[in-house]
Amino acid sequence: LTANLTLSHQASIPVIVFLNGEYWGIHHLSERVDKYYLNEYYQAPEDSIDLLSNNSVVEQGNSADFLDLINYIETHSLIENHHYEYVTELVDIPNFIDYNISQIFLSNTDWPNNNIKFWKTQKNGKWRWIMTDCDECMSYEYYDILGDFTNSIPYHQYFPIWSTFLLHNLLKNELFKDQFRSRFETLLLNNFSTTTILREISLLQNNYTPEVIEHINRWGAPATFLDWQEAVEGLNAFAILRPVEIKSQLNHLFKNPIIMYPNPASNNIHISLLIESNSRIYLNLYNLLGESI
Repeated sequence: LTANLTLSHQASIPVIVFLNGEYWGIHHLSERVDKYYLNEYYQAPEDSIDLLSNNSVVEQGNSADFLDLINYIETHSLIENHHYEYVTELVDIPNFIDYNISQIFLSNTDWPNNNIKFWKTQKNGKWRWIMTDCDECMSYEYYDILGDFTNSIPYHQYFPIWSTFLLHNLLKNELFKDQFRSRFETLLLNNFSTTTILREISLLQNNYTPEVIEHINRWGAPATFLDWQEAVEGLNAFAILRPVEIKSQLNHLFKNPIIMYPNPASNNIHISLLIESNSRIYLNLYNLLGESI
């Protein structure tokens, strides 16, 4: 779902593993995120990479430049555009937006205080984030983490300050906020539309189905084939419900000059305009499958 976005991800393929001839079930062969990975994909010199994880933990290089960035934001309000413009010289903003939108939409409950990797080249590089470890994604359709990034002080209600600091402060800037909201709306109609997600789930389901029973016989997990099918249906439910829920959260937090209710609707809908406008306004309406109506 994120492969064609402006962020890095680990290539991965499912494989059947045998150890000394003994069947070992379905595994996933994935790329390791390290200096060799960054060198291969970005031609970043292996000896001049700053690769950090979580709360500025050094995986490669050092964290000095990132800590300087955090200090700048702590002492310069990003409400001011000239301070924000300085940060854009140090952070790959489109990458950062795609990364956070992906984590938020996919409802990753093991983030933002964990499973974070970001990097830059040491000379004139911009910080970029890597999509990694989404094991806790797509389980909770109504998970609302957006509020923790946008609430006023104390905004760190559920997570440590460091984990929400960057997005929280960037969202204070109107230029960034508009770009974030616009990009989110675009991805809801494309990568994260119900139709797209259901299609990807179906492709994976067809690929795994012939192997699942033998894997269950080897490991006893999931307990039965029916349990596995129910888990897949849980993913399908997420694909249908999450886009609607996220749309509601965006409207609540960033406001919307237009209110439509009820949503979803089966028959009549009502549309109210909350602002005075002499301009013509165009509305695109979509059903729960993301299809234009």
